[in-house]
Amino acid sequence: MLLLLALACGHPKDDTSHDSGTDTGQDSGQLDTATCVDMDGDLGTPEAPGCAGAGGVCIGDQAACGAGTLQPDFDSECTFDDGSGFCCVPPEPAASGDSCAASGGVCAPIAGCGMTQGWYTPNGGECTDQYGVGAICCAPHDACEGWGVVSCCSNDGTAAYVAECDHGTLGCSVGQTTLGCDDDCAAYGD
Repeated sequence: MLLLLALACGHPKDDTSHDSGTDTGQDSGQLDTATCVDMDGDLGTPEAPGCAGAGGVCIGDQAACGAGTLQPDFDSECTFDDGSGFCCVPPEPAASGDSCAASGGVCAPIAGCGMTQGWYTPNGGECTDQYGVGAICCAPHDACEGWGVVSCCSNDGTAAYVAECDHGTLGCSVGQTTLGCDDDCAAYGD
């Protein structure tokens, strides 16, 4: 089962423009992410430095890079509590396929995906099977537009969850959620 992190919980906002009432969680990914505002008030996705800027993901095991490319110049940014990690640029997404590599991702610890502002993909089962609980399939920061400004918003407006990036397309697999701009998703701390 794909691990999803709740980004925020709060009271529903008065704006219900994202509420479709019967969404199954399979979002079309048609949100115009360029109109979303990041938490600092800027339009668009924040730039990512270092390993993330190189299109990489922090991994704990060199073998997890698979058909990707190791980027040793950025390994120092991939330091975990239990030791050093590696910066891996996953292969480009395949035209089709449901493996982690085919979706444009690499098996990584949740923390490694977060270090590089990566995206979860819906293909994490093989990573959990191979590396254990806490391993997910992570696509790099630039695999989809909208990092830091787009989430899967609950239809009742009370919570936001991490969106998934699959073959370059954003989507939501958590039931009763739709893609939305973070500032419209939930009342963060209100």
